[in-house]
Amino acid sequence: MHQQSHPSLNMHGHIIPEVGHHKHLGIILSNDCSWHEHINFIVNKAWKRVHIMRRLKFTLDKKSLEVIYTSFIRPFLEYADVIWNNCSMAEKDILDKIQNECARIVSGATKLVSLDKLQQEVNWSSLEERRRVHRLILFYKMINGLAPEYLTNLVPPNIGSTSSYNLRNPDQLRPVYSRTNQYYIFFYP
Repeated sequence: MHQQSHPSLNMHGHIIPEVGHHKHLGIILSNDCSWHEHINFIVNKAWKRVHIMRRLKFTLDKKSLEVIYTSFIRPFLEYADVIWNNCSMAEKDILDKIQNECARIVSGATKLVSLDKLQQEVNWSSLEERRRVHRLILFYKMINGLAPEYLTNLVPPNIGSTSSYNLRNPDQLRPVYSRTNQYYIFFYP
């Protein structure tokens, strides 16, 4: 692969070295704009706690094991998920495997039990559904001015505020045109 050469950056006379990835506020940002490093970090931390949970499964009751998962493991799987949600499906599947393993530990089920029955037993929302809800909550906050201004400013204006005509859809957000996929993206409040 061809390595691009970038001009060196200086700060107070010191050259800032170029790195492949950098951890900032708990999120690992990569220079190739992928989430591989971040997801691997999440997976390694979560599996360590799953192994501890597995050792406790014969000592603790179901409710205590569920509290361990929801308090100490799931937060790793969800931290800043609105940011890294565009990771690959394979990486999302790896995170789902962690939740499925925790569901097996909590319910006492074996690997022979189908995932549908396992989900019914523990009655947890899927990680994908939880990520979708987190995105919707953030978008609600952005539309209603409850998010920081730098996020609120990303929301396009309502159609009614940019048109002098009396329209049927003045509360809808103006469509955003994207050159990358040649589609219009519609936002609805």
